[in-house]
Amino acid sequence: MTRGRWYLADNKHCIRDNGTRCQPGQFTCMNGRCIRAQWKCDNDNDCGDGSDELERVSFHTCDPTVFTCGNGRCVPYHYRCDHYDDCGDNSDEEGCLFRPCDPNTEFTCGNGRCISTNICIPRSYLCDGDNDCGDMSDESPTHCATATCSQSEFRCSSGRCIPAHWYCDGGADCADGSDEPQSCSEKCIPHDWVCDGDADCADALDEHQNCSRRSCGVNEFTCSNGLCIRSSYRCDRRNDCGDSSDEQSCTYQPCQQHQFTCQNGRCRCIPESWQCDGEDDCGDQSDEDPTHCSTRTCRPGQFKCRNGRCVPQSFKCDVDDDCGDNSDEPLEECSKYI
Repeated sequence: MTRGRWYLADNKHCIRDNGTRCQPGQFTCMNGRCIRAQWKCDNDNDCGDGSDELERVSFHTCDPTVFTCGNGRCVPYHYRCDHYDDCGDNSDEEGCLFRPCDPNTEFTCGNGRCISTNICIPRSYLCDGDNDCGDMSDESPTHCATATCSQSEFRCSSGRCIPAHWYCDGGADCADGSDEPQSCSEKCIPHDWVCDGDADCADALDEHQNCSRRSCGVNEFTCSNGLCIRSSYRCDRRNDCGDSSDEQSCTYQPCQQHQFTCQNGRCRCIPESWQCDGEDDCGDQSDEDPTHCSTRTCRPGQFKCRNGRCVPQSFKCDVDDDCGDNSDEPLEECSKYI
């Protein structure tokens, strides 16, 4: 750990430390507590986060096949550079060459972490009401108020950009419903848009006028209902056809190692820390499934709450209900630190 900087266990913020947190004759725990120096390496978790019994403190070394953290903790080597603070001091994420985000299609999360991990999300996730970055930087009011959209997109009142053809399509794609104003029910279209293979009316009435179905173009996908959509809309996790035929038999890109794959059939990815937190982030409750939460395993350096949630080990006995069910604050065990 760098002298003069203290890394908090949630890997989100850095606070300055003058290097004299504890008095002479005391040991400084990773969670900031001070204990007697002679309690170090006595096989008793006096710190509450186990930092007085770490390998580095005991002058042990990790197996050559695993990664040795700066604080002495041993973690599997594949945890290195996975965008997640497995060590508890960020040392497994230091010096990593994360790829830069593509400014044309991706947004770089301004995650405020002590060490930048270049987390990239699709630009379509910006200002959509979901905390995709994990730090709300993709939902920043300042950014969303000034966000601009391309000519082929519609800008929601919230700042989110959606494809222009989603405007007045009968579904509220903007969280505030600004793409479906009252005037949509009285939409007028040119006569030559009737029977052109595109559902320009929200109810597709313009494509149900005894139309002779045209063949879709080379760069178009033929929906089961006969409509034509852009090929790029195929398998984009959205029902562009209106009958979901453009999302059938799709192979979606798998979620990253630090993410959880929802079981809603479209491989939605959410941060793994959102599992078992009491909120339906997937939309199908798969991240809150009781069976999943009861059998879920936490990473090294984490404490498993009774409800299945994983929190940093240093959060145990810190007088805060980090678990949400108070299981990280067992009275009998924590009373010695109060």
